[in-house]
Amino acid sequence: EHAKISAWSLSFSADGTRLASGNADGSITVWGEGGVLFRTINASAHNVLVSSVHFSPTHNTRLVSGGAGSEIHVWDVESGEKIRSIAGRAFARFSPDGRTIATASVARPSDVNLVDAESGALLLSMTGHQAHVFTASFSVDGSKLASGSHDGSC
Repeated sequence: EHAKISAWSLSFSADGTRLASGNADGSITVWGEGGVLFRTINASAHNVLVSSVHFSPTHNTRLVSGGAGSEIHVWDVESGEKIRSIAGRAFARFSPDGRTIATASVARPSDVNLVDAESGALLLSMTGHQAHVFTASFSVDGSKLASGSHDGSC
């Protein structure tokens, strides 16, 4: 039997062997095949609930997480080590080629940024929403990005 968690977000690894959950207590749980617990990244990963987790589509061990706090983190799930943090962001999603991460801001709720997945460098900043952006999704080929906001716009 598994421990009870309050999962706010879920993501499968590209090869389907791992499932990550972003949890209400600020932790990230990674499950292996057959539902076996692989790793827990402790509650200090985010000081508040983890509202987005997303595995890289090209690196089965790379995971990005965002929370209701003020930064996103890129993780190596094999070691549990944090690779980097990007301040002022709350939501994160890898592009289909794994080279770019779309992030949403906490400080400027109406913007969506694209950052380089390896360096964290800002590539592009887009504005247009009037309220907090809480989700985004790339098209399968990565040529389009849609974002959703509390203002009701997409």
